[in-house]
Amino acid sequence: MSDLTSRRWLASSIWTVAVALVVLLAVDVAGLFPPPASALELSMQARAELAAGRPATAIALCDQAIAVDPDLGQAYLTKSRAFLERPANDARWAAIRVLDDLLSRQGTRLLHGEAHRAKGDAYLELEHWNDALLSYTAAIEIDEHDRRAYLGRREAYSRLFELEEHPMPDWRRRPTH
Repeated sequence: MSDLTSRRWLASSIWTVAVALVVLLAVDVAGLFPPPASALELSMQARAELAAGRPATAIALCDQAIAVDPDLGQAYLTKSRAFLERPANDARWAAIRVLDDLLSRQGTRLLHGEAHRAKGDAYLELEHWNDALLSYTAAIEIDEHDRRAYLGRREAYSRLFELEEHPMPDWRRRPTH
């Protein structure tokens, strides 16, 4: 191969690569290769799937959202709700593990009260009254105005004790705004 031929081949190859890059950029700008979904978008899709009665799809979308942003607490809550939609007890334990993951993340502290309450709900369904009490109490310590946590704790107490024999003082106390 002569020197002139190799230069032409090199120039042609460079030109081909440049044209290919321009075409790829134009195609990407046209939206044919959409960017990966954000964690928030994935979490919102998961909520829609859960509302549509597809918990398995919701769980998969939540896993993707958590992989993108491990501190997106709403994805953990949606995933736990999706597990709770399933009838088996092992799904409740899976929900509790997801909520424990949420509680272990410092970036999700704003949702810790809701996570404790959701754990209490799961423990109630599993008939683990003491664990439910602890979870609801933790939720109340975070947000003393969480009416659902008070109601859940009352339910757990009522399962443990006779209501007439062991009244709890916070049953009648109504949280203020």
